[in-house]
Amino acid sequence: MKVFAVAFLLAFGAGISQSATIKDGNLSLNLSFSGEGHDGETFATGPLKAKISVSEVIDITALEEGALNENTTISVTGIIGDPIEFQLGDDPNYQTGDSSAKVTLTDVQGGFGAGTNMNVNAQVTLKNGDMVLSLQVQISGNLDQPVGPKPSAAKVIKDAEPAEITTIVTNPGPAEVFNLPVGFVNDTHTKEDIFKLATGETRIKISASIKSRYID
Repeated sequence: MKVFAVAFLLAFGAGISQSATIKDGNLSLNLSFSGEGHDGETFATGPLKAKISVSEVIDITALEEGALNENTTISVTGIIGDPIEFQLGDDPNYQTGDSSAKVTLTDVQGGFGAGTNMNVNAQVTLKNGDMVLSLQVQISGNLDQPVGPKPSAAKVIKDAEPAEITTIVTNPGPAEVFNLPVGFVNDTHTKEDIFKLATGETRIKISASIKSRYID
């Protein structure tokens, strides 16, 4: 049995509590960027590339399903700095009551802050009381921000770390349909290549990958 550390707080309409729960899900992220080391910190200067995949199966009530419409916004936070979000109505073929929506968004500003853009492919399917959410996100651009202490040597880190992503579904108002944080354990692998130049500058290339890991 797959075990998730799941917490939820739901509010819809005037004091009506709902009970959406996670049934299955996974997350993967692959990231690479370059940077410079100076003044005791590592600064990401780009270029940056990232690929994110998210899949969730959420058990929802009939009331929650009935609240979905063209103006419903789905937002996923906790993976990167900026939320990944879209409206069901971003699918030009979607109408209230449909059982699925496919959304493609291109060149959306954000992801890892100013200077980055996202391309989002999202699919929402309603079936047998479940909402199945699938996200494929590609991010590219340039960064100019500190990301941590200045490294002294190349290193490879492999560790298991907890993670939490939150799926928030809202309607205009705003009226929250549900707010579902999901915690699970990830395998993470980070590699840093350090280049020290004769000028005294430090150049760095970082690549990282994250994959969700479930506990039986």
